[in-house]
Amino acid sequence: MINCFLRNLLYGFLLFILVVSIPLSAQAARPGLTSHEITGNAPTIDGVMGPGEYAGLPQIVFDESSPATQGFAYIVPTYVHFCNDQNNIYVIVDAVGDETQDGGDECLLIFANGEDYILAEGFADGNSCPEGITYASGFSSSKYSATSHRIHEWRIPLSKINAGPGQLIDFCSPNDSKYKCLRAAGRPGGSLGYDETTGQDNIWPPGLISVHSMVDRTLWGTLQLQPTQHQSIPTLSEWGMILMGLVLACAAAWTLKRKDTVSM
Repeated sequence: MINCFLRNLLYGFLLFILVVSIPLSAQAARPGLTSHEITGNAPTIDGVMGPGEYAGLPQIVFDESSPATQGFAYIVPTYVHFCNDQNNIYVIVDAVGDETQDGGDECLLIFANGEDYILAEGFADGNSCPEGITYASGFSSSKYSATSHRIHEWRIPLSKINAGPGQLIDFCSPNDSKYKCLRAAGRPGGSLGYDETTGQDNIWPPGLISVHSMVDRTLWGTLQLQPTQHQSIPTLSEWGMILMGLVLACAAAWTLKRKDTVSM
């Protein structure tokens, strides 16, 4: 009877691991970004890429080699940086290919964590939504181009999606979404970002034209947030090692118990 109990316990634990691992594997299989760590002062949200801000390589680059989404052209080029601290995600969309100061330029970001999500939308005139985020639209030079061009910049509280440092969250930037909260009549496009003069969009991940559901995120990408300075978060591979260790421990306990029963 004890052997039967241990065997059922092992089977149940293996089933639990399988159920838990499926969503983790599905998330890991999608296009992934890794946020940069902020080691000094946080970026100032002013629509300008200031000295020392957004160090390191951009996580997304749109250029002639970017995978195309059928029916949409890309702004060439655009450089996108993500970084985070304990409380906020910072994003700059440096659209060096958008050299026209249009009033209809815009940018769209969607972050999600479990059932919580935030759709952040910003416009060339500096308006944005929803409340509680900080956004700035600029038109100036940057480290990527000496010619003035459109720049979108954000600070988004992690509390808006009930997330914390070190977490793996969902992210995308489609051309459109039924959840858009601030949109002028007849104005097409969102993405990273939209250029009114050319009608070009930077869709990420490529192929995700519209978001009609916050539940189905199979075409979204992911963003791995950096842990804080004193925080250590297990990676996906480390979680795998932990689960494997538990499986081996249960298997060993079951085997030893079985040997004891046979000896008796």
